[in-house]
Amino acid sequence: MQKQLSKIFTAVVTAAFAAMAISAVAVPTANAQGNLAVTWNALGHPEEALTLAMRALAITEATLGPDHPSTALRLENLGAISLNLDMPDVALPLTLRAQAITEAAFGPDHPRTASIQGNLARAYYKLGRNNQALRAAERAYTTTLNSLGPDHATTPAVKDFTDFLRRAC
Repeated sequence: MQKQLSKIFTAVVTAAFAAMAISAVAVPTANAQGNLAVTWNALGHPEEALTLAMRALAITEATLGPDHPSTALRLENLGAISLNLDMPDVALPLTLRAQAITEAAFGPDHPRTASIQGNLARAYYKLGRNNQALRAAERAYTTTLNSLGPDHATTPAVKDFTDFLRRAC
């Protein structure tokens, strides 16, 4: 019995070290691919960003889990890329999932949550759901203003989009 327990313990420890070794390589790989995807998207090349963002999400979700804040970031980035590819119907569920994970991890008043709310506003607007877009934008603006302040670089852009939606509704 002692020998069997020793074998089981050795197998468990070996598997744990193997998983740690995979994570040690996979997480930086996912980070690099995710950063490259964000860069391609920001440079106006969402087509190039899409595959990288999907790979980064798959690796992150497999290594850190489906409810990890890094998974939420990958979902948000993939949603933003989908919006830039004019696929709001794809972006919306990705962004809603990112919101749920981020709010569970950081709370509803965190700057990450504000960023996601801004992307939700864009998705709702592109889907013609202007009232939902305005509510999301107002929440994004309030959270941005309260968490980052009026002088932060992103606050005016969030305010401008919220004002645009107010005029559109």
